[in-house]
Amino acid sequence: SVKAKLEAAGAVVELVAPKLGSIMSANDVEFAIHKSFLTTASVLYDAVYVPGGINSVAALAAQTDAIQFLNEAFKHCKAIAADKEALTVLQETYFYKKLPML
Repeated sequence: SVKAKLEAAGAVVELVAPKLGSIMSANDVEFAIHKSFLTTASVLYDAVYVPGGINSVAALAAQTDAIQFLNEAFKHCKAIAADKEALTVLQETYFYKKLPML
């Protein structure tokens, strides 16, 4: 729903994941992955959104490249938003460990 709302507002949304291919949402909607963490950099984006979902969160929190992607986004003052379920991913970042959070 976040992707649809962003696109309806005129945003260009690219899905970045650990590997190319596709992912399946919790409600069985398949999404194509546009880039992998190895083929793009967060500096190329205006903002980053970290989705929720048990499988997604576990995979991203354990993915060094995903954490580096978020750390670099923060370093370059990019907006970072996350689903409540994605707090585990944010807790792995440098900025979460060093800055007071709400």
